[in-house]
Amino acid sequence: MTSHDQDRAIAAINELQQQLRDAYGAVLRLKRDIPSEQFPTAYELSRTIRDLRKAVEYLRAELNNQTMEFELDISLFGPDRLDSSESSASIC
Repeated sequence: MTSHDQDRAIAAINELQQQLRDAYGAVLRLKRDIPSEQFPTAYELSRTIRDLRKAVEYLRAELNNQTMEFELDISLFGPDRLDSSESSASIC
């Protein structure tokens, strides 16, 4: 990867991190303002956004030549729930 490509990737990561911070803040406000019986997936959604934020941090670390391993639950990303054999992805 060239220096220019890495700079563009870092800029994209920074933008994604900001968007995920904003999304997480919005979910926290929803959890606070809407009763859980009206928004039952709020806790799952906040956990998923936290997982995405971690994934972006690991991506940033990978760009800095640091190796990390994590698992990300992706079961909330599709309209139909995935079965347990497809509900997580590991990236090394």
